[in-house]
Amino acid sequence: MASDDSESKAEALNEAEQTIVEDEERLLAAVRDAVVSAIDRGRPGDRSELARRRMETLGVDLSEAKPDELAAIAAEVQRVRSATTASNLQQFPDLEQPYFAHMQLETERGVRDVLLGQVSFIDNARGVVIVDWRAAPVAEIFFHYAEGDDYEQQYPDRWVEGILRKRRIVAFDRGQLVQIQTREASLRRSAERTWIQDHGGRRPRFEGGEGGALAKRVIGTGRSGEKLPLISSLLDERQYEALTLDSTRPLLILGGAGCGKTTVALHRLAYLSYHHPDRFDPKKMIVIVPEEGLVRLTRSILEELAMETVRVTTVDAWFAEQARAVFPDLPERLAVTTPAAVIRLKRHRALCQILGRVADEAGLRCAEEIDRALETGDRFASLYEESDAEFPHGRLADAYAMWVVGAVDERSRAAETVFKEAVARFSDPENDRERLLGDRSLLEQVVERAGGDLPDHAVDRVLTHTRLQYSVTAEEEFAQIPEHRKRAVDGRPLDAGTPTEDAGSIDVEDFALLLELRRLKCGLSLAQERSASSYTHVVLDEAQELSDVELLVLGQTISAEGCVTVAGDPGQQIGVGADFGGWDAVMSALGQEQAAPVTLETSYRCTRPIVEFGHRVLGPLAPERLPIAAKEGAEVARTEVSSEMHASIVLGDALSELLARESGAQVAVIAREHETAKRLYEALHQHLAVRLVLDGRFSFKPGIDITSVSQVKGLEFDYVVIPDASDEVYPTDHQSRRMLHVAGTRAIHQLWLLTSGSWSRLVSE
Repeated sequence: MASDDSESKAEALNEAEQTIVEDEERLLAAVRDAVVSAIDRGRPGDRSELARRRMETLGVDLSEAKPDELAAIAAEVQRVRSATTASNLQQFPDLEQPYFAHMQLETERGVRDVLLGQVSFIDNARGVVIVDWRAAPVAEIFFHYAEGDDYEQQYPDRWVEGILRKRRIVAFDRGQLVQIQTREASLRRSAERTWIQDHGGRRPRFEGGEGGALAKRVIGTGRSGEKLPLISSLLDERQYEALTLDSTRPLLILGGAGCGKTTVALHRLAYLSYHHPDRFDPKKMIVIVPEEGLVRLTRSILEELAMETVRVTTVDAWFAEQARAVFPDLPERLAVTTPAAVIRLKRHRALCQILGRVADEAGLRCAEEIDRALETGDRFASLYEESDAEFPHGRLADAYAMWVVGAVDERSRAAETVFKEAVARFSDPENDRERLLGDRSLLEQVVERAGGDLPDHAVDRVLTHTRLQYSVTAEEEFAQIPEHRKRAVDGRPLDAGTPTEDAGSIDVEDFALLLELRRLKCGLSLAQERSASSYTHVVLDEAQELSDVELLVLGQTISAEGCVTVAGDPGQQIGVGADFGGWDAVMSALGQEQAAPVTLETSYRCTRPIVEFGHRVLGPLAPERLPIAAKEGAEVARTEVSSEMHASIVLGDALSELLARESGAQVAVIAREHETAKRLYEALHQHLAVRLVLDGRFSFKPGIDITSVSQVKGLEFDYVVIPDASDEVYPTDHQSRRMLHVAGTRAIHQLWLLTSGSWSRLVSE
């Protein structure tokens, strides 16, 4: 169906278009008559009764049969049973949505109409042929040829040639035909139940692309007026300012989508390395980004800058690496089904804020444990509290030193053994996990401290999830069974896809908590514990996604002579559990309060219509000033369809035409959820060369990627399609605003929105 604002674009039908409507309505009437008749003839009760009587007869025959007749009667029994089962399982087209496409084929045998639907159904007497679009070879003609084309189709036993006379997409509303799309027109039934032309309902023509803008990256206007190696022509004046700020000061690069934050940050690495090679060795620099797709794009930019040795990694991968190096006995398996409420609590600043108290309590408990072991009342605990050391581990060491002064050898040896065992437990990260994530009272304090920002049920969710993670895996439970007998058919672990899938696992969010808690206990920064984790320059891209505790740990890795570049945009904060508290808080957590902020206000990626769309979608979250668009372009297109299947047909047509015209174009179909992307891929991949990317592994080659919003942060494509712009998928909450903003502003040349439901109010706004 057409978009809500298309009434003003509607016109009455001409004679040819009226004929199209009459043809389609006659065809629908024939389909309805055929299906109703078939349902009446094939009611399971009637067939079951006939089968029951036949089976009774066969039973009598079997009891009276001669030995040489038994085999034949048994075979007939099996045949009747199979036929009965098949008839009971028979599916008929849904009269609410009987088919979604119509083509008319002309061959040497004549002309016939073929309909595409979800269920195959044939009534030759009425001239009704519906084929399952997923399985029938004839369906390939619809997807591979245009109206009027000569076609050639291979069947199992022959080749058939013909002409595709008609190719139409149709839509229904509660069984009523409401839309017909042809190559030339889009026709629809209006609210007054009359048929009209609908120019607004036509799919847009993608245009304006350059066939691979990522390979022709331009981040500015080239008006810096300065000479720099390699990059001078890429920078405008504001970008140049960001690039050349004092290398001893942290740099904060702010700006909306497409303003060049990432690229300027990476060019700053090259600038620093070129001007200060002794201080800024690329091998001691690192770029940390949220997603794998941005890792790949970042590496390609660094290669262009001859900075290949700079390390690029995701936040999760970096934290996992650091934690496993410091705590080698942590579980190997990462959780895959962690509830969002659990992630949010673990990343919330309220939990980060009590880590210091947890560290102090752990130190005091260790001292009290030593007192109990040595049966010395509260002597060791008193010495612990008298210490002036800043961190608990130092206070424990001071107490031990004071305790053994003047002690006899036997007492000293006993105290040493007790002390070492107690401190080992004090330092055990598994004890910290249990304390942080398995203590109801502590978790309730976190929720209370959050001041309504965390739901009360988050406590139960964390406790339940933690218990599951500490439970034994199926492999451990059945360890005594030979390996070949407990191997899953699909090769995955036995728990995979079951309620116990996260048994024996750890959440990636736990790593930062454990690392920071260790620092608060022992006083050693991560760089002090691991020299490999000391960097002269750190680039944190999309930093609005980082939690307070992650920032605290990352801040420990910046060497004394080093600096940091932070880039981000609160309007693009879409991570689960993100808890952005403002840029002052970000830089403070990094220990880099004297940041020099630079705001980039010109979008070089998006056209003016896309910039305006992104700004409107953000609504109350948008910056006061609309970003400046460096170029004009096509208006944001909107198309309303009747179903996901209808959307896939419309998409297939438009994308096929685009790639035929612009073979170098890069296109992204960006759904909000992984599951929607998977369904679209299944609908399209048999008829169109598409790639499903849900793990960040973009090739950045010409073609069509079907993906989700979480995968595309920081990326850009010539064309972007948002296939699920409905109110159900994108309601008016803040998270939906950011998600839709991110998806839409990935487009360089053109953005196309589709919905099979009511338009999202974010789009209507």
